[in-house]
Amino acid sequence: MEATEIRQARTWAERESCLMFWSSVFPEDASYFAERLAAEADCGLETTWLALVDGQMVSAAQVFPYWARLGKASVRMGGIGNVATRPDYRGRGLARAILNAQIHWMSENGFAVSALYTGIPDFYEALGWRIAPREMLVVEGPALATLAAEPSAPYEVNPYRASDAEEVCRLYEAFNAGRPGSRIRELPYAQASFDRTVRRGTFLLARRNGRLAGYVRAVPGPEKTVRVCELCYAEGEESAAPCLVQQLARRSEGLERLEIGVPADHHLWAWVSRGMAAVKPMNDVMCRIVDPVRLMAAWRESGFGDTVTDSSDDTAALAALLLAGARPSHGCAAGGALRMAELRAISACPPMLWESDAY
Repeated sequence: MEATEIRQARTWAERESCLMFWSSVFPEDASYFAERLAAEADCGLETTWLALVDGQMVSAAQVFPYWARLGKASVRMGGIGNVATRPDYRGRGLARAILNAQIHWMSENGFAVSALYTGIPDFYEALGWRIAPREMLVVEGPALATLAAEPSAPYEVNPYRASDAEEVCRLYEAFNAGRPGSRIRELPYAQASFDRTVRRGTFLLARRNGRLAGYVRAVPGPEKTVRVCELCYAEGEESAAPCLVQQLARRSEGLERLEIGVPADHHLWAWVSRGMAAVKPMNDVMCRIVDPVRLMAAWRESGFGDTVTDSSDDTAALAALLLAGARPSHGCAAGGALRMAELRAISACPPMLWESDAY
């Protein structure tokens, strides 16, 4: 009978083996995974999990711990990534066992929420994750031609340089202050993430009179598509957003489609009413409540409103609403009744911002 073991990595050499394993399953090489882990200060041996069958590694997955905002408070998040199983061992529940073990570990170590990006939501939904509904703007066809023809705004637009990192981080913090779900970025993590964007895609900064007014980060997608994954602007500099997208389009040879993933209160959403952009639903972000009590405690500190009752039904319902970025208009939600004051407070929250590690 085969001996199966689900556990954390015990040595750095064992984690190195995980890097090689992931490179054998995913298109990226081992250096990509090594760089990604090196950028995360809290990724130690205990965050890398593997499945061994008769002592041989056949499945592995990674937890990426980070802190995210919830108003004035913060919550511990556990990003799930690098979930892989050798093809000849799939269908045995090994990845499922790793993910369940990771959730248990997170619940014992102060995490409130787990989040992930995926193209196979059904698999994760069966394990307790739920889609966090969001939408993207799509600019293509005649709208792209209109965008290219519009007059340029009065900004100086140039590629990002390493010396811009701290200034970009300050703008990111100001733009996302209080926004639920936005990652609290340490400078080393941000610098590594910025460097990945420069190597893989396009990173442009807009300045007015030398002051940073906005920036855009984008990566190539399939079939002449460019995906905007982050676009922030300073207060009073909303016009930097369309200027940056226009410059991005002009610098992307053969571009046929722009996909823009920004929160629902972003200046660019005005393009929908102008016929410049269509709206496309996105089902790639999923979340799972690891500890609703911790999430509720953060909500009490958030500054968005008073707490609901301490009943488990209310706690679960509020947690689900916060995670989904819901905007309810009446006094109840699946899982329990909520007070109108609490619903109004949830409705006053800025839209969620889910951070991807893919750029």
